[in-house]
Amino acid sequence: MRARRLVLAATLSAAALLLAGCQTPPEPDENAPGCAPENASLGVSAEGELFSRPEVSFDTPLRPLTTERLVLVEGDGRLAVPGSLVTVEFVAVNGATGEPVEASGYGAAGVGHTVIPLDLTSATPGVRRALLCSTAGSRVAAVVHPEDAVGQRLVPGLGADDPLVYVFDIVAVAPEVADGEPQEIDPALPSVDDSLGVPLVTVPNVPAPTELVSVPALLGDGPIVRAGADVTIRYSSVLWRNGLTVAENWSALRPERVALSELLPGVAQGLIGVSVGSRVVIVIPPSLGYGSGGDATSSITGTDTLVWVVDVLATT
Repeated sequence: MRARRLVLAATLSAAALLLAGCQTPPEPDENAPGCAPENASLGVSAEGELFSRPEVSFDTPLRPLTTERLVLVEGDGRLAVPGSLVTVEFVAVNGATGEPVEASGYGAAGVGHTVIPLDLTSATPGVRRALLCSTAGSRVAAVVHPEDAVGQRLVPGLGADDPLVYVFDIVAVAPEVADGEPQEIDPALPSVDDSLGVPLVTVPNVPAPTELVSVPALLGDGPIVRAGADVTIRYSSVLWRNGLTVAENWSALRPERVALSELLPGVAQGLIGVSVGSRVVIVIPPSLGYGSGGDATSSITGTDTLVWVVDVLATT
């Protein structure tokens, strides 16, 4: 029968998106590594504007032989490749019954985007294969074979042999480093040189600001960091008084995903309202940093002003 059109609530259970155990990934396609094959007769439609919750319909039951995908709207943004961080809005439907399974928030108040790492340890094989080879700005439908939907037994109303139908709106594919437009910075603030591939911070020989300052060195055009969000960042932190680096994650294999609530208050405040793709220079007075006690393990005193340079690569 024809599945009813869906306007789903923002329940956002992660079980059907993320791995709940170990499984050998499917063999990659020779010409498009990891991508699910495209099927022009997939039979899934999604009506509605891009980045708004679509009405999804298809004939039930679907019994796919493998995971397949269909690009409904093709965007012209960055291509998703193995290891990419992909920001999406989505709906998921039981392919056997047409019943809704889950959905993201699509801009609902207090609900962020979903950020999916396309690696072998985070996303389920089906989600990874659906999103690989897609571009930012696209709408992609996928019918995920049960064998590619690790963790779906944790989802109420979804049987072990039921396929999952996804419709993904791909909001952004994260850059490896901030790639926004260069901005002029007040010469009384620290400057940033990335000619060697890693941002190097130079502090001017002037008194530090006494209030929090947050200015973009590069201005991106991606999703905006909201209060309460998680962010995926690269960063360097130096002391204003001598330029000593006291923290950084550029030497790590991957950028760090962290909740704003886990960062120093000044860093968190300085990131709210920043767009993905930006590099932001944040000057943090002691009261919004480590406070009067400082941090002896990092040579930070109770009177130290900190400078954080942060590349914002993704946000929920």
